[in-house]
Amino acid sequence: MIIKCARLQERYSFRHPCGLTVPKFISICLKLDMTNTGYTECYMISDLIQNMERDNILAPIADQIKNDNNNETLISVRKPGKDEFMPQVFQESKGVMKFHRDFSLINVKKLKN
Repeated sequence: MIIKCARLQERYSFRHPCGLTVPKFISICLKLDMTNTGYTECYMISDLIQNMERDNILAPIADQIKNDNNNETLISVRKPGKDEFMPQVFQESKGVMKFHRDFSLINVKKLKN
């Protein structure tokens, strides 16, 4: 889901007058609290993950990893082809081939007046 959202944000972004590329999309999650009252949380996918997807650094959606032991979804980096150079992804000062999806989420909160 994260990668699909990153694709949508990248595809439907626009050039802001200040020169930055800004996405038009946010992802909205509908959740229930402990009393079964519904609430929403809004997220954007980080620019870093959008760029990694755009530049073909992430593994295809079909190859993404589900870590059933911890009920966590991990984002996988694709393996480089022969004689191909790819940026290294670091987490906690060491190179990794997969990382937790929350790394890519930016919580969007409404500012109070």
